[in-house]
Amino acid sequence: MKVFRPILLFLPVFVLSGCSISMDFWVLNSNANNAILIIKLSKPLELVIETSYYLQLKYIDSVLQVDNKTESLLSKKLTYKIIGTNIISVDIPANSTVLIGGGSNKMLMADSLTFIQNENRLEYSLESIGKSTKRTKGLFSPIHFMYTLEK
Repeated sequence: MKVFRPILLFLPVFVLSGCSISMDFWVLNSNANNAILIIKLSKPLELVIETSYYLQLKYIDSVLQVDNKTESLLSKKLTYKIIGTNIISVDIPANSTVLIGGGSNKMLMADSLTFIQNENRLEYSLESIGKSTKRTKGLFSPIHFMYTLEK
């Protein structure tokens, strides 16, 4: 029995070490004005759009509290403008909740994000935007990163 005890202790670690965590990135625009989001993708656009989860751009004309059921409420889709090989621009509607996209073990397939609203320009690397977001917590549910454009 003493031989099996170490095996039983380390078995869950080995099983869970190969798991990936589902993450996604949301923008909540609580302003009366539209905003522009410029995304510098970490892969060429052609590769990003091949996987539908990476760049979803679904939204609803209401600012919602994001949870695991919010995506099912999103009934509209935004379009993007191509600025460069791996740079796109998306208009974020006023008073909206937008699911930008997600990935496994990465909240977004992007290197940087730039928000432009009311002549203000905020630039973030993917690491710094993670510090500026609220996130949901849960052991096995997806982690939702939410960036709010304040009034």
